[in-house]
Amino acid sequence: MTSSPITRLVESNHAPLIFVIVAAMLFSISTPVSKLILADAGPLTICALMYAGTITGMGVFALIRNRHIGKYDTTEAPLVLRNLPALTASSIFGSILAPAMLLVSLQYILAPEASLLTSFVAVTNTVIAVLFFREAVSSRIWIAISLITIGCMNSHSPLISGYI
Repeated sequence: MTSSPITRLVESNHAPLIFVIVAAMLFSISTPVSKLILADAGPLTICALMYAGTITGMGVFALIRNRHIGKYDTTEAPLVLRNLPALTASSIFGSILAPAMLLVSLQYILAPEASLLTSFVAVTNTVIAVLFFREAVSSRIWIAISLITIGCMNSHSPLISGYI
C-alpha cells in the first residue's frame, strides 16, 4: 500500500523544518496584510477574523492529519487547578490583548516597521522565561536576543525607519 504525499511529508525527518519555515513565513506576512485590511475593517473585527481563521485552519489540519496518519496518540499532562491562573493569564494576554494592541497600533505606525518590531516578541518571551520560570539560556541565545534587540532599536531609529 502506497502512502500519500502528505503522509510521507509528515513522517519525514524534514517535516519539522518545513513546518517551522512555513509558520515563520506566515507570521512575517501577517502584520503587513493586517495593515492593508485595517483600511476597510476595525482592529477588533480583524482579531475576530484571525481567531475564526485559526479555528478553521486547525480544524482542517486535524482532518488531514486524522485521515492521512491516523489519530495522533499522545498522553498530555492533565490540567491541574494550580496551573489555571497562569493558563488564564497566558490566554488573556497572549491571545486577546496582544493581537488587539498590535492591530490598534498598526493604525499609527508603518507596516514594515511594525513587522520588524514583532521580532521583539522573542526577546520578551526569553526574558520572561528567564526571570519568572528560571529557564536556562545559552550564550548563543543571548547573542541572538542581543542582535534582535539591536535590530529592533535600529528599525525604530528616525535615521533608518524612513527608508524601510
